[in-house]
Order: sequence, then C-alpha cells, then structure tokens
Amino acid sequence: MGLVFFAPGELGGFNQSWFYGQAAQYTAALLSMPYDSDESGSEPDLSILALARGRHPMTDQIRPMNNNMAYDDEVLSREQYEAEDTSLEEQANEESESEGSASEEPEEAVNLVDPATLGLKEISNLGRFTVSSHKPGNGVEELRSDDLKLYWQSDGPQPHKLTVYFVKRVGIRDIRFFVDYSEDESYTPTKIVFKSGTSENNLIEFATMAMESPVGWQQVPVAGAGGDPDGNTLVSYVLQMQILENHQNGKDTHLRGIKIYAFDPDAAQGAGRDTAAAEDEGAAGTFDTVDRLDDIVRDLAAARLEGGEAGFSIPDFMREPEIR
Repeated sequence: MGLVFFAPGELGGFNQSWFYGQAAQYTAALLSMPYDSDESGSEPDLSILALARGRHPMTDQIRPMNNNMAYDDEVLSREQYEAEDTSLEEQANEESESEGSASEEPEEAVNLVDPATLGLKEISNLGRFTVSSHKPGNGVEELRSDDLKLYWQSDGPQPHKLTVYFVKRVGIRDIRFFVDYSEDESYTPTKIVFKSGTSENNLIEFATMAMESPVGWQQVPVAGAGGDPDGNTLVSYVLQMQILENHQNGKDTHLRGIKIYAFDPDAAQGAGRDTAAAEDEGAAGTFDTVDRLDDIVRDLAAARLEGGEAGFSIPDFMREPEIR
C-alpha cells in the first residue's frame, strides 16, 4: 500500500473517519507480516498513524525515561529544598532562642561615680517619703534602709507611686535608686517616669527611664532640668517616681533603695579657701623674689663703686632712701 500525500489545507474537507480507517488497516498489515519477511526489511520510520497522532515509536520509549528522570530530579530538588528549608528554620529557631536567653540574662551593674568626689551630699533626710501602696513589712522604712536585702513592695494597681515632700526648696543634682532583676525578676520595674513641681497637683515630667534587666544602682538623668546657672539642677518641692511597667508584665514592684543628692556648699567653700591660700602663697613668693633681686643689684653697684671704677654712678631709684 502506497502512502497518500495531501497538500496543506486539503485535510479539512475530506472524511477523517476514512483516513483513520486506512491508517488502522495499514498498521494491522504490518503487524501480520512474518518476522523474516522480505517486506519487513522496509519498515517505515514513521507510519501514517504516528504522523496523524504526532507520535514516533521511539518517543513512547524515550518519554517514560524522560518522565522518570524528570520525576527523579523533581523529587531530589524537592528533598533538597525541604532539607534547606528545615535547616533555615532550625537556624532561625536557634537564633531566636539565643536572643531570648540573652534578653533574660541580667545586665551588668554600672559603676557610678562617688557623689562625694563630685561635691554632692545626700538630702534624703529633708524629705518625707510616701508610697501609693505597700505590703506589710515592705514599706518606706525598708526602702530607706541601707540594707539592700530589704525593699519596698507595692500592693495595688499600677502605676505605683513614690512621692517625696521636701521641707524646703531644694536643688537636686543627682537621684539614684537600686533594683535587682536577678533577685526580683517579674517585680523589677522596666519603665519609670519622674516628675517634679511645687505640689503634688502641679507636677511636670522631667525624665523617663526604660530598663531591660537592670541590676545595681541606676542614675536618673537630671542634666538639663533647667535649675541654677548651668541648667543641670532640678529645683523641687515635691518629687514623684511613677513605675508604669514591670518585667514580664508583673503587677507589683520591688525597689531596694533610693538616694537624693544636692550640691554641698561647704565642700565648695573648703575648696575655695584652699585655692585662695595657694594663690596668696604664690603671690608672696613672687614678691620675695623681686626683693632679693633688688638687693643683689644694690650690692653689685656698691662693690663697683668701692673698687674705684670711674664714670659709674648709682641711679637714684637704686639708692637707699634718705630722710630729709
């Protein structure tokens, strides 16, 4: 059976069922030929059926291999992706855990300068301390104690307030308080607001502190409060400390100590007296040196005169004064 060729566009008008029937008969004839037939040696590379359906005999063998290879590659890439994705998730979890553990560790205590070396003295005894609430046995007395094992513990709603009423107008140069996250944990304050004014009903905020895991004495930023010529003194009649938040959203708070410092005029006067004395001693030493030089000049002039040097006369301002 010979092959029939059609020009492009001619397949649209003929009977397609007849065409496929002819292709099927040709395929059956090929399959019925004996294996050693002479006609079998001229096997066409492409049959009409293969051309009609767009398939090649080798295509059916190659396609499963390609599919398997593609599937294997797909599976391998998917496994690699999942492995990489899992490793990234584990790395992110490790980083988050390390950050969480680092945030839970207490901060190192900051070494503050001794107030005495700055010319400051404590004036906490000039104030009357009151708190908004406290547990029995953990009130103002424990807060004012020098024993840092004792503390004030609040017992009421936030914000927890510590108010100091001074007996007179004071100029505060430094405020320090002690907290210990390693001991108090959720009782440790993390956000504190400081206010000052002439009365409790007339307070102005001058500082805010945010702390993570504080341990030790903390210094309230007073610089720039506006008092005194340098602008670094807090002039106050009433001082208030408001604890707004605690660590881990704790309800009550612990405060283990508070100190208030002002400028010490006695220390300044002592330093001034020492400076003035040093200046006086320096001036006296200068005058003594000038007098000694004048004496040396007079002695030299007298020696030359006695030696008979002609033409040399002592100026009037160098002669000994005469009483007339």
